[in-house]
Amino acid sequence: ELGKNWEDVQSEDDRALGDTNEEDWSDWEELPVFAVCLFCDKQAATNEELLGHMKDIHHFDLQKIKVDLGLNFYQQVKLVNFIRRQIHQCRCHGCPEKFQSKTELITHMEKYSHISVLPERSVWDQPQ
Repeated sequence: ELGKNWEDVQSEDDRALGDTNEEDWSDWEELPVFAVCLFCDKQAATNEELLGHMKDIHHFDLQKIKVDLGLNFYQQVKLVNFIRRQIHQCRCHGCPEKFQSKTELITHMEKYSHISVLPERSVWDQPQ
């Protein structure tokens, strides 16, 4: 809603909204949801599998970062969104360089170990 942040909307009581028109969802077929790596096209069926992949293949330990920086859930989402945005724009989040392709970017980040280098918190911890 316009003029409200996510915390205001989340705190609203919406119990009355769900009781007015019950629909039959019995034929709903849930498609599997896959988590996608921040740095490559790898998809995983579980978060644990994906976190393991990022740690083992890309040397990016999100669990350790979460603990070391004391991140809450919302801050983790902001960090992940920041990294995804940087990767999409072919920008290294460990230095100011910009590249022509995602492949060039990842090659650079792996060569210079920039995957695990995070900018100052004020750069990525912004209201969104």
